[in-house]
Amino acid sequence: MSRLTAEMAAWVETSDTFAQDRTGRLYVCRNGVYVPDGEAFLRARCLAFYEAKNRAGDWHKNAAAELTERIRITAGRLLETPPSEVLNVANGLLDLETGNLRGHTSAHLSTIQVPVA
Repeated sequence: MSRLTAEMAAWVETSDTFAQDRTGRLYVCRNGVYVPDGEAFLRARCLAFYEAKNRAGDWHKNAAAELTERIRITAGRLLETPPSEVLNVANGLLDLETGNLRGHTSAHLSTIQVPVA
C-alpha cells in the first residue's frame, strides 16, 4: 500500500465508518444505520481526496480499488441479527428494557433501522 493510500484512508476514516457483511460487501454508516453503498461511496471520496490535494489529474481507478481494500481490512463485521433489546429508530437507539433513548453510534453494526422517531 502506498503512503498516499494510507493518507487517503486516514482522511476518509476521520468522518466515515465502514463495516462489511459476511460476503465482504462494504457498507457505510449513514444517519445511524449501515447502508450497502460503501464501495461507490469510497470511489467518490477517493476522487474528492485527489481534488483536495490539487492532484485530480493523478487519479486512477486503481487508487479507489486500493482505498477500498485498505478500508475492508479494518472494517468491522455487521451483525447478522441485531440485539433484541435495542431498537434502531430514526432518532437514536431505543433500549426496549429501560425505555431509554441514546444517540446513534457507528458501533451499533446494524443495517436495520425503523423509520419512526
